[in-house]
Amino acid sequence: IHADRMSAKGFTHVTINALGVPFHIIGTHTQAWSDEEYVAVRESQVRQIRDYLDTGAVPKDEALVICGDFNIDMYSDPDEMRMLLDTLDVSLPNVTGRDKVPFTVDPSTNQLVGNDEDKMYACDEYPKGCYKEYLDTLVCPCAPQTWYDYVMPYNHGPQPSSAELRAVALKTSLYSCEMNLSTRRATTDLSDHYPVVYDAEYPDLVATEVPEVPDTDLSSSVVAISAVVVVAVLIVVILYLTYFVPASCTRIDQGCPNIYRE
Repeated sequence: IHADRMSAKGFTHVTINALGVPFHIIGTHTQAWSDEEYVAVRESQVRQIRDYLDTGAVPKDEALVICGDFNIDMYSDPDEMRMLLDTLDVSLPNVTGRDKVPFTVDPSTNQLVGNDEDKMYACDEYPKGCYKEYLDTLVCPCAPQTWYDYVMPYNHGPQPSSAELRAVALKTSLYSCEMNLSTRRATTDLSDHYPVVYDAEYPDLVATEVPEVPDTDLSSSVVAISAVVVVAVLIVVILYLTYFVPASCTRIDQGCPNIYRE
């Protein structure tokens, strides 16, 4: 609803071949903002993923992670976080590295945070939002610092013996971005969200294919699978977050299939 009605809301289910072992990834981007009506839509979207899993879309003996931008802050939204974890039946990995990157949405370090609906950031100090101040400095003083982005293992099928999640303040070389129809700014940020890295080991997953790496120790096949999964999930998350860079930025934009749409 609201501005999100123009977005291809839904989720994508992909299966990767991790050295001969199938590994499932579901990526999503749920409804933004925190008012009651938005929370209700977001809960409905999470429920749709649950309904999809209940159809048996993922075999019981195969691993699954669910990832994406859920627009639920793990710091300030404990009730909604509990809804997310309980509805999807997933676990939140151990979040590490918060001393270096404590947020996935951080207006103090990311110049693309705030280039959307300024009135949605309204607060006592900025009752109409702070878009002018944002364009003047590329720092949004009325946007909150939040952690919205997760990779979460499904609590059925093969389980990780260890799982960690960390955010990466990913930057690129300087490029020109159209902030609106009349304003351009130079930035090094790729998205208004930082990507997250999911680092996990799955001891029950054993490679059935030999990695094409010289002098590979086959006894480390489980570690090899873990590395493949980490890389694959990182790629999926980066692509998914980059897909939702403000549409006016200079980039090539391609759609992706969605199973459900709001």
